[in-house]
Amino acid sequence: MFEGNPFPGLRPFEFDENYLFFGREEQVAQLLSRLGNTRFLAVVGASGSGKSSLVRAGLLPELHGGTMTGTSIAWELAIMRPGGDPLTNLAESLVDSGLFGEANEENALQTRATLSRSGLGLIEAYRQSNIEKGSNLLLLVDQFEEIFRFRQSGAKASQEAAHFIQLLLETSRQSEVPVYIILTMRSDFLGDCAEFAGLAEAVNEGEYLIPRLNRKQRTRAIEGPVKVGGAEISPRLKQQLLNDIGDDPDQLPILQHALMRMWEHWQTHAEPDQPLDLKHYDAIGRMTEALSRHADEVYAELPDDAHRQLCMKLFKAITEKQADGRGIRRPLPFGDINEISGQQREQLIAVIDAYRPAGRTFIMPGEQVTIHDQTIIDISHESLMRVWNRLKDWVREEADSARIYIRLCETAQLHNRGEAGLYRDPDLKIALAWREQHNPNVQWATRINDAFDLSMKFLDDSKEDFEAEQRAKEEARKRELEQAQALAEAEHKKAEVERKSAKRNKVFAAFLFALATLAVILALQANKAKKQAVASEEQAVESEKLAVESEKMAQDNLSYAYHRRSDLIMQLNYSGIGMVRAGFRFREHPDYSIVPEKVANHLNHTPFIRQSRIVFQNEEDIVLRTRVAVKFSADYKRLFFLHNEADKSYLKVVGFPEGEEISKSEFFKSVEEVNRSIDGKYGFVMGAAIGQAVTGGMVIDADTGDTLKYFPGSSAKDRITAISGTSDLTRVIVGQQNGVLKVVDLKNEGQVVFETDLGHKVHKIAVSPDQSNAIALVLEDESYATIYRINLKTLEAPVECYKARRDQVFGWARVAYSPKGSYFAFYGGNFTYGHVSVYDASDGSQMWMNDTSHFRFGISVDFSHDETILASPSIDATIRLWDVQSGREISTPLQHDGGLWQSIFSPDQTKLAVVSDVNDIWVWSISTGTVLNFPRRQKAEVVGMAFNEKGDKLYSVTIDGEILEWDLNVPTFRPTLLTHDGEIWGYDLSYDGKWAATGGNDDVVSLWDMEKKVKHKQINMTNDVGMVEFRNNDSLLFAVEITGRNPIRWSSFSVPDMTLQNTGAMPKEDTHAVAISPNGEYVVYSQRNNEVTVVRVKDGETWPLPGHGGFAGGLQFSPDSKTIVTISVDNFVRVFDVATGVEKSSHEYGGLFMSQCQFSKDGKMFVVHTQLGKDSTTPIAFETDTGKELFRLKHLNGVSEVFFSHDGKYVYTGSRDFTSKMWDLSDTSKPVKSFIVGDWVSSQITSPKHPDRLIVSSRGGDIYIYDTETGLYVDGPYRGSKGLSFRRFKLKSKPEADYFLALNSPNSVAVWPYAPPKMEIKNPHALINFVEALNGIHADKNEVLHVFENANEEISKRATDLEGDEALRNWKRWHLTGDENANPYKQMKTADYRKFLISQNTLTSLEEILYRFPMDKEILKLYAAKLDELSRSEDIEADKRRRFGVSAKWYRTLVE
Repeated sequence: MFEGNPFPGLRPFEFDENYLFFGREEQVAQLLSRLGNTRFLAVVGASGSGKSSLVRAGLLPELHGGTMTGTSIAWELAIMRPGGDPLTNLAESLVDSGLFGEANEENALQTRATLSRSGLGLIEAYRQSNIEKGSNLLLLVDQFEEIFRFRQSGAKASQEAAHFIQLLLETSRQSEVPVYIILTMRSDFLGDCAEFAGLAEAVNEGEYLIPRLNRKQRTRAIEGPVKVGGAEISPRLKQQLLNDIGDDPDQLPILQHALMRMWEHWQTHAEPDQPLDLKHYDAIGRMTEALSRHADEVYAELPDDAHRQLCMKLFKAITEKQADGRGIRRPLPFGDINEISGQQREQLIAVIDAYRPAGRTFIMPGEQVTIHDQTIIDISHESLMRVWNRLKDWVREEADSARIYIRLCETAQLHNRGEAGLYRDPDLKIALAWREQHNPNVQWATRINDAFDLSMKFLDDSKEDFEAEQRAKEEARKRELEQAQALAEAEHKKAEVERKSAKRNKVFAAFLFALATLAVILALQANKAKKQAVASEEQAVESEKLAVESEKMAQDNLSYAYHRRSDLIMQLNYSGIGMVRAGFRFREHPDYSIVPEKVANHLNHTPFIRQSRIVFQNEEDIVLRTRVAVKFSADYKRLFFLHNEADKSYLKVVGFPEGEEISKSEFFKSVEEVNRSIDGKYGFVMGAAIGQAVTGGMVIDADTGDTLKYFPGSSAKDRITAISGTSDLTRVIVGQQNGVLKVVDLKNEGQVVFETDLGHKVHKIAVSPDQSNAIALVLEDESYATIYRINLKTLEAPVECYKARRDQVFGWARVAYSPKGSYFAFYGGNFTYGHVSVYDASDGSQMWMNDTSHFRFGISVDFSHDETILASPSIDATIRLWDVQSGREISTPLQHDGGLWQSIFSPDQTKLAVVSDVNDIWVWSISTGTVLNFPRRQKAEVVGMAFNEKGDKLYSVTIDGEILEWDLNVPTFRPTLLTHDGEIWGYDLSYDGKWAATGGNDDVVSLWDMEKKVKHKQINMTNDVGMVEFRNNDSLLFAVEITGRNPIRWSSFSVPDMTLQNTGAMPKEDTHAVAISPNGEYVVYSQRNNEVTVVRVKDGETWPLPGHGGFAGGLQFSPDSKTIVTISVDNFVRVFDVATGVEKSSHEYGGLFMSQCQFSKDGKMFVVHTQLGKDSTTPIAFETDTGKELFRLKHLNGVSEVFFSHDGKYVYTGSRDFTSKMWDLSDTSKPVKSFIVGDWVSSQITSPKHPDRLIVSSRGGDIYIYDTETGLYVDGPYRGSKGLSFRRFKLKSKPEADYFLALNSPNSVAVWPYAPPKMEIKNPHALINFVEALNGIHADKNEVLHVFENANEEISKRATDLEGDEALRNWKRWHLTGDENANPYKQMKTADYRKFLISQNTLTSLEEILYRFPMDKEILKLYAAKLDELSRSEDIEADKRRRFGVSAKWYRTLVE
């Protein structure tokens, strides 16, 4: 009978626990197979994916059991981690394995010396060992990613790290001694392998990427150990565990820990024969809380606060958050930790012992190991850093502390070199607070930067200098007073001085007369000089002619440079500014006749918000207070203006959006900020009344403008600093500078019903939407924040919700409730970090906090209407979208070109409007992260925004008191979308463009009729679809299914009936690449074991393409399907005859990852290219039949794409060096044209119908169109979704198609036409002027940009001057009126496209309709139903399912 706990918790399963290790049986078999073909195996996976357990408890027992064939059954094992001394750790692991006699220090030193002699040191050590002849040695290097951190420790460490890598690589390459190397490494460190020569190639060849456990495997992982332990688990608990684990691999160790804790609880509390059930799961806090709660229990059990302080220092020392945000272990010898924590050896051992017994295992090594100075102390798993809330705070604190210290050191070093000044606030204030709180010592500091002494002296000098400066300022003020007193004495002397001055002027006049006489004499001499100059003038004529010619050449170059600059601006986010500047340069250089067409094309697909009317005109010279000038009522029916001018300040209330004045308050001396009651009936104003010197608080009736109550401040210490209240005025909350907070009942004669002292300035007050609670934000020294929750019903003592650390200095701090009051957010920060945290409003408990993502403070936040998403704009130029409950970011940050002030969700929350610090308004799609309306510059600072109820209009309130209405649905060309519910992984189109096909991870293949614009057929597959391609003159459609990244099955279907023709399986988990011949007769696939196999489609017969020394990542058939080229990581390109499998030629080529090949249209030559490797900058062309090298092309970085023109005259290359180059095949010595792109080139195409156009896509998902004659950018960018996979974003085109395909978002493919019809433009300057008006900005003669006062008037006026042919007249009408009959693009009619999108019935297709028809009830119903459907899908991660479920309910309320 099993005794003990069958679950190990956070630590990995060990060798002797293989009988408890379930769910990975298939992967163990795959590892055995892989190890049989290689001596270097890299087991790679995400943190928490079970790498160490898979090797230790899965693979190693199988090896010792003799399961692996083809080698000896005798195995010796050495296990190590690189740690802080990889060579020593390797030597000790070999000695500890018993192969070098007694395990002692002397043997370890001798073995290390052997290892250090040369790159063959490990082979030599094997030969010197006591290992029995014929026995295999397996070296397991666990946590291999530690080598990358060790390498950064200095020059010596870098050399030792390189030598350690060389030992592993040299050993794995030889076959004389049977030594096998296995690494386990986190997948997010794969890119770091390129730091070491040869490592990337070895890892690439020997990589085993751990696949995600499927539901059945997870079930076995749960049930297996339970059964071994002699227990049962209830079905409902098993189901709950499977749901809670989701798809996140990081959940696996958290699951193991929860199971361990649940087993312990079950053993103690269960009744006889009772299975593990939900009540046991609930008792330990479920997966969400079990680990954090357990670690906190240990923390609470520590003897006293001194031990708890040591605990914090311990965990901070052995964890690290790197600059890129990755959290990693930092194992350290106990002696180092003891020094860092202040030499408290016995107490520190007591803390370590508390966290490492069986049943806890938070710290390694286990309790059986005696601690000494060299014992390596480490956390048991990285997931502890992400799940234990207290440790998360410590890790963040340590990262913040390190960041402050690093900046301090860098500035100190710059100052020491005379390149920087001393610190001043806020940097000085932050650094002093940091030193006071953390008390850093040299042992702690030298791990990060060794300039500790210099930095501390710099900080002391800065403090002294600052204090001296303050004293000097005080002395200066005294001197100013003395000077003012002396001024009166000086004034009475002024008259006497002026009288004396008049006398001097008479003398000066006489001097001027004499000077004039002298001038006459000089003039006579000048006349003589003029005659001499005439002779020289003729000689100057020739020089002038040369100068004119040189100037013209310079002007031509300058003109091109100007246009390139405007191109780059247009390719960036300031599209409108780019158009205007391009027009300005056209006026200066009209020889660039392509500019008007470029500007017109750019306007067609660049949607801006367009001013429709001025709602409220500023007639009183209103001056508003920046950022706190306006407040909308909760229902957006009223707008509160706060006019701020000395002795003329007032509050004005206007109806919204009509703009009619409702009330205007009496004048105040000054005003600072306004709040409003939830219903908008009352305004709460901070300011000083006329005659008052100190800020007070006012309650104002919004209907009449009357002041109902004035709360005066008698002195600076008790001035009013915050005021708000409920709609019935029974709870008016007033906060003061001295920390006193009062609650006043104005309905009961102003009685103070509650008063408390919060200790420091009450900075802000927010009242919950149901008016039952309030939040008070308190600031100590205007810097350190504390948040209190106040129950307005019971008026009990305020509850502290949050208290900032001493290194968290808040230069800006605010609080805000969610729409229904379920949550509240605290946000702000300073110029070094941005803070966002969310709290459960029911009890004030913090749900999550982040102060590392934003690196500058945020001015505001906005909750979505259903309270599932929080938007946080920041002056770091990004806006981040957070899952309100989990705190995870739901998308990549939305990047802008300047700091951000405010964001607001549209009524149907499909859009997000954002305003920047340069007065630009952006509108984004929330789901795809694409810009729906590009930045539109306002003429004054925007201090408020709102949508109308329908969501098709946006209102901006400017600091000069105007309200402007903007139309969001402007005439814009948007592509036709083909959508899926899952991510689209493959897409293609037929030769004539009649058919398009898509496939994705929703296990679906769709065939689209592009003439009728309908989904013709849908085929449901068993697995994710990674590739779809038309073949055999478009009579067949091939689909390739994948699991993870590995192709596992191909299938061919007849077109258009989609009847299955043939299908075939490929080796699971081992296939790397697939190619299908153009005639559809062959499928070729490569495996990671270096095999390449040809499959004949009609009968399934297979034969090999032999001779590969590494796996072939590149496979390409010739156009006639007779030849195939393979590119493998053994640095060879091979050419095979497909039918026989005979190698025709081979060529050495230095390509590693993403190596590809392209054939010319006639198949007579091919070009190989790669993005990484020694030949990455040099595409090489070979003759197909002979293998002769024809030419080499050149780039400055890796080449991602090669494309031959359809006429066979040119080849195009696209590169990571931000260029696409056009090469004439008759002379490839230099490119014909170079096209400058604003990012890496991912793909490029041309069309025989439009040979003058090159279409290029970038890594960022944008598409650019270039003129092949001039090399200039003429259209685009067509914007794609940010964050798309670089490898997935490919342009697809066919010769007879009048469109091309591109990935538009993860779930949609865009159908783009090649070009709009040409327009005859009689007056190009008039077109430039018209485009300026549509953009709302114009450039003066100095190219300074100005915003039109009334854009509508300018548009109407400039439109009359624009003349041309019918195409131009239609174009103008389309932009002016939106008449779709005048649309220059051949688009579906709006009604037809709406039906097409509805028929697709995906989230993406329905959102596309809502962009055009916001708040459409029919679509909202469908959208709610689709969200509800997806909320129950097990293929979607748990956070998103929860969010979808909540959103579905909210959308239903909109239409009910």
